[in-house]
Amino acid sequence: MPAICTDLSVVVPAYNEEERLGPTLEAITAYLRDDEGRLGSWEVVVVDDGSTDGTRDVVTTAGAGEERVRLVIGDRNRAKGHALRLGVLATSGHQLHRREADRRGQLAGAGPRRLRGLEGGGAGAATAGVPGPVA
Repeated sequence: MPAICTDLSVVVPAYNEEERLGPTLEAITAYLRDDEGRLGSWEVVVVDDGSTDGTRDVVTTAGAGEERVRLVIGDRNRAKGHALRLGVLATSGHQLHRREADRRGQLAGAGPRRLRGLEGGGAGAATAGVPGPVA
């Protein structure tokens, strides 16, 4: 775990998300940068769950010049639960938010409503998704 604690950690599990992850990271970081004081200090931790495509390169490129975007690499694909565990263990935030690499449950759309409780030290964890059956 990093030595410096942040206010908010966003964990993004990713497996073969080369095509979708770039816009997702751009949207997340733009939202968090929009008003730096709104949610306090933040970090984005992307967990590559053994991808065989260019997922790692996308994170490296997206995180260039932004030390708050970090990559955690899993040794092989072990499914989302394991990737989330690795991500949570790598975070330093007092609050945790999980995002999907494919942008389901937009941070800019669902985020303010779901993150409202995090402002001022409310809820300890939040997640966003879309209603409906699990595929």
